[in-house]
Amino acid sequence: MPENLPEEVTEGRLLLEDALKSQNHIERVRDFEDGIKLLKEYLEDNPDSSHKNVIHNIKVTYTKKLLEELPSLYSLDMDIWFHYFLLVLSIATEIEETIAEYPNLEKNEEIFFSLWKDELIKILK
Repeated sequence: MPENLPEEVTEGRLLLEDALKSQNHIERVRDFEDGIKLLKEYLEDNPDSSHKNVIHNIKVTYTKKLLEELPSLYSLDMDIWFHYFLLVLSIATEIEETIAEYPNLEKNEEIFFSLWKDELIKILK
């Protein structure tokens, strides 16, 4: 990891790292979303940044780790699962980019969505 990364990029990476270490699911979701948001905002404000590839790699690395964990969230109650559901929707671009690089992870997203699908459909009706 380059040492001269802008503060926003470093902070975004640290939030993503903290998210995956946390045992508190609400904090995990919040930190993950905030980390991705910081990286996206940095690129929006600095579209010609020399750090584009590093930022892409950070987002893909941590999104890949999240996708690998999604199927294991079957033991969560629906309220907590729903926070992850909203996270997955909010980082849809990053999920698509990661699945494009790691197509085998698409099944993890499908498994995750199927965990509470029937109950969610009943609630939405």
